[in-house]
Formats: sequence, structure tokens, C-alpha cells
Amino acid sequence: MVIDSRKPRDGRALEIIGHYDPLTEPATVKLDGAKVASWMAKGATPSETVAKLMKLAGVGTSGPPPAVAAPPVKPARARKPAVKAMAKAAE
Repeated sequence: MVIDSRKPRDGRALEIIGHYDPLTEPATVKLDGAKVASWMAKGATPSETVAKLMKLAGVGTSGPPPAVAAPPVKPARARKPAVKAMAKAAE
């Protein structure tokens, strides 16, 4: 399924592009290669698990999956002096 990352985890899927059935022997992985390629061209990034399933299905393996950028690191906040310490210093 293709899901918007800004939506809830169990939110509505944008499009179903295949299915995975781990209970069959061997596990069944069916993906629509054209739909996968279309979404990848639009900038979709597969999770690590989906990238492994894509590799098993032989879909979208023209290169490694796009790297997911690490979230930006927030700079440490400067701590304000305690109000009591400032009042004591003013006396």
C-alpha cells in the first residue's frame, strides 16, 4: 500500500500496489511493477521491510532504495538562570 507518511499509521491508503502473504510456502509477494515505479518516480520512499519485499519480488531493483534523511538535530537550548538566583544577586 502507498500511504502518506503525515497521516495516521492505520489511515486510508492512497493506492494498493500489491500484497504479501507470509502464510504460504514459500511466502507470496505480488507487486505491480508499473505502480511501484510510478510512485518511486513521484518521490515515494519504501520502508526497510518494503524494500526487502521489493527485492524478493524483483520489482524496482534497478538500484538501492533511496536513503532516508536523518531528522535535523535541534540545537541545545540555552538555560535561563533561576529566578531566585537573580533575585538573590540583586539584593
